[in-house]
Amino acid sequence: MNTRNGNLVNLVTLALLMALIFLMGQTPLGLIPLGFCNVTLLVIPVAVGTLFMGLKYGVLLGLTFGATSFVSALLRRHADGGVAADGDCDDLPAAFDGAGGDSLRPQGNGA
Repeated sequence: MNTRNGNLVNLVTLALLMALIFLMGQTPLGLIPLGFCNVTLLVIPVAVGTLFMGLKYGVLLGLTFGATSFVSALLRRHADGGVAADGDCDDLPAAFDGAGGDSLRPQGNGA
């Protein structure tokens, strides 16, 4: 196979793997929600593409993986109905409120 056909095969394979990463990232096929976090299977096409096509294509697949994960984190909803990046502080765990409720507030000087 000459260089031109080899580059075309790599380009088509790259496009198919990028589409697979995007599809897996936007459906439960690649991001399995566990309530408090997502288990990802998106690294499989990235690893396969890097092994078979080289580091240059692997970096592009990794960037696709990162962008897809970022977009899905912004668009997914929490179990309580809120959006992940809604800016509310009510998504923080109760541990950040302090053990007694006032433990994180500055205490007076005793006067």
